[in-house]
Amino acid sequence: MDPDERAPGWEAAEDQLGAVLGTAIFSGGQPAAIVAIAMAPLVSCYATLGGHLIPAAEATRWRKSFTEVVARAVANVATRPPRLERQGRLWKMEASDGQTASRLVVPGFVDAAQAEVEGRVVFAIPTADTCLLAGARDAEALAELYDVAAELWHESDAPLSPVLYTRSDDAETFEPLRLGDDHACSARARRAEVLLLASVYAEQRASVEGLADAPELAPLEVVPHDTRGAVTTAIAIEDAPALLPDSELVALRPAGDAAPLLVTAASLRDARLLVRVPDFEPPRYALVRFPSTAEIEAAERGHGP
Repeated sequence: MDPDERAPGWEAAEDQLGAVLGTAIFSGGQPAAIVAIAMAPLVSCYATLGGHLIPAAEATRWRKSFTEVVARAVANVATRPPRLERQGRLWKMEASDGQTASRLVVPGFVDAAQAEVEGRVVFAIPTADTCLLAGARDAEALAELYDVAAELWHESDAPLSPVLYTRSDDAETFEPLRLGDDHACSARARRAEVLLLASVYAEQRASVEGLADAPELAPLEVVPHDTRGAVTTAIAIEDAPALLPDSELVALRPAGDAAPLLVTAASLRDARLLVRVPDFEPPRYALVRFPSTAEIEAAERGHGP
């Protein structure tokens, strides 16, 4: 909501609440104090009022928990049921209020869609106003769903996620669709997850730009890979310390003209050369010191320095 405008009391506000799915929102590199509940890794359901997100202070003033506020918002959304339309091998959810994807949070909706697909319901939410569904047993539909989701996510001015999801076993949250390494879509699944992670890290990094005394946050680099889909890398520069994202590889760039050294982040963590910094989510790591060649070689062998 408009930061200069105070929300009405709970009795006046509760019938006006809406719900929208979105990725993490940051303030100064930290998660912003906004009314939301986590629905999947890096994705939350946000309560809205008048089309705006709601500051945490308003929930406190209403004497309501985040869960209570979001539940009321979802209940309001549930009064406007969407429709499902067939689009080739896929199904598309249609609604006219800009909150289409939030219908997935409405209890019973995914169960109702089960009759239309082969196997467990799988859904894509590339934008907050887009929801596409398929069945987990239809391999061709899954491939199409990944490709369409990636295209819509890349083209959107307000992207949500290129990942495909299913409902969790407790039916309260979502989880990324898990595929075996031999599945035809495994590389697509891997690539979608790392692209989402990189985009959230980019938002985290953007939230500190221009702030005095803000830490330097390194980006998460995504490198295409033939079999795995993608590999993540962070770059650590000796004379320019920065907090690193959670990556598989770290490119260590020594001062001067020395060639960079590529090492696994896990080996640096095991050698206690790379430690997690508190209060960042997704996590950030700092080098205790820029490692020597001998320390790097020892870390890669699985031993401490």
